[in-house]
Amino acid sequence: MNQIDSIPHVFEPDRVLTARVFEAARAKNQHILGLEAFDILKSYGIPVLRTTFAKTAEEAIIAAEKIGYPLVIKIVSPQIPHKSVLEESNSPFKMPLR
Repeated sequence: MNQIDSIPHVFEPDRVLTARVFEAARAKNQHILGLEAFDILKSYGIPVLRTTFAKTAEEAIIAAEKIGYPLVIKIVSPQIPHKSVLEESNSPFKMPLR
C-alpha cells in the first residue's frame, strides 16, 4: 500500500452503508462479521483488498481470474473453524497455480 502524505481535513464516512451492514448481521443473528467487515472499513475510507465470495470451485476460479493472481483463499464455513482442520484432513481442495 502507498503511504498517505496527509490526513484529509474533512471526512464523512458512509454511515448508511455501515448501518446496513450491522442491520443485516442483526437480522441473521450474526455476532461476528466476515467479509462484511471490509464494507465497514471501506465506508470509513480505509483501503481494503478486493474480495468476493464463491460457493463452488468453479465460482472460485472465475473470481480468481477477475481479481488476478496472486491471491489468498479463505474458507468460510461453520463446519471448518480454522484452516488447520483442512491441513489435518488432507483436503482435496486445490486451485490452479500460475
